[in-house]
Amino acid sequence: VEGITQAGQAQTILRWMNSLPEAVVRAHPRLCVYHAAVLMFTNQIPPAETWLRAAERALLPGVPADESQAILGWVALLRADIARVNGDMAQAVVLAHQALSHLPEREALARAVAVLNVAHGYLADGDVGAAAEQRAVAAIEPLRRLGNLFATMISVTNLARLHTMQGQLRQAAATFALAKEMAPAGGRVGELLNGGAYYVGLGRLHYEWDDLEDAQRYLTLGLEMAREGLSVNGDVVTLGHLTLARIQKAQGDAGGGLALLEDFLKSARARGFAAPLIARAMAIRARMWLEQGDLAAAERWAADAGVIKDL
Repeated sequence: VEGITQAGQAQTILRWMNSLPEAVVRAHPRLCVYHAAVLMFTNQIPPAETWLRAAERALLPGVPADESQAILGWVALLRADIARVNGDMAQAVVLAHQALSHLPEREALARAVAVLNVAHGYLADGDVGAAAEQRAVAAIEPLRRLGNLFATMISVTNLARLHTMQGQLRQAAATFALAKEMAPAGGRVGELLNGGAYYVGLGRLHYEWDDLEDAQRYLTLGLEMAREGLSVNGDVVTLGHLTLARIQKAQGDAGGGLALLEDFLKSARARGFAAPLIARAMAIRARMWLEQGDLAAAERWAADAGVIKDL
């Protein structure tokens, strides 16, 4: 699992895993977990869940208790990662806490990643106060100490996004700069799996600065990287599209913004993004309808969605 995140060798590891006899993999819970992890990193979510269930079934009575706990912790952690990728942040936090309750101290990487998932909790409950910032900061050092560049980049980008949501825009810029400094020498941030999240977050920061040209450039780059990357983070993709739609409207192209939202909603439903992400996009689309004077379309959405209060 660490090799996937550090070197980006997911496809190579997947080929190696597929070369092993399936019966051998199913008999070893660790191999089941590793297979699930590499499938998740290559955006193959249903097969990943299949192997997580196989890992649970492989925990026979002869497996030592501490190893069983470690496997159960890894299973919960990967399910938390899947929930986060799908944009279900609330479930990701619940599963991450469950992972921490199982994982022994020797599973340092897994525990550090679980703490990182907990640190994303503000994206679920909207609480961007001091406690959320403390959790986001605390997630960084264990991953940095373990030398896991990929996960460290995610943790720093997460903190930068939190700073943006807090309105601490100068601090957010400094934190994004720190993430950029971590990129491999001579390389770009986008060469890491988390590149899309970095550039979408940076684009959102420039949008808050009302720097629409740079915001559009960064958001477009981030979404391109998200499409080209091995894994797709639903929350990042949603943020990128919704912000781009707002920019197009601000530039006088409300029709283009609405078309972008329609395309996003089709793609999000096909990919199985979490309901709150889809609802957020639909609410912004309805607001844009209202601002264009298309009251009938907004009323149809409100009736279908069961909206009671005013938009």
